[in-house]
Amino acid sequence: MTQLTRITNQRLLNRKQAAAPKVANWLSVVKRPRVLNGLLLGMLVTFGFSYLAIVNSTASDTFAVHELNGRIQLTREANQKLELDMSEVLSLPHVNEMSRQYNLVTATEVHYLDETATVALSQ
Repeated sequence: MTQLTRITNQRLLNRKQAAAPKVANWLSVVKRPRVLNGLLLGMLVTFGFSYLAIVNSTASDTFAVHELNGRIQLTREANQKLELDMSEVLSLPHVNEMSRQYNLVTATEVHYLDETATVALSQ
């Protein structure tokens, strides 16, 4: 091979290499620090906002649960007070006092109707 042939082959080889598309892989990002820094910064900002959103949501849910627990406690106390009032109203001394106040008398003779008895209803 002559020297002219070698130079021509070398030029053709260089042209083919220049014309061939370069395949980019994931290591090409590491070789460019500006792109890598931009990606890392973008990921940091995204994760930071996600973290803040999660913390904010958790805090607001905690306040809502605390408020609901307070309502439950107030409802329990009101229920206990109503049960106490109900037991007081249904007690025998209270019923006797109300009977005397409204001039009611106790029933002495009680008769029950059987199923065969006929009863007329007034209109």
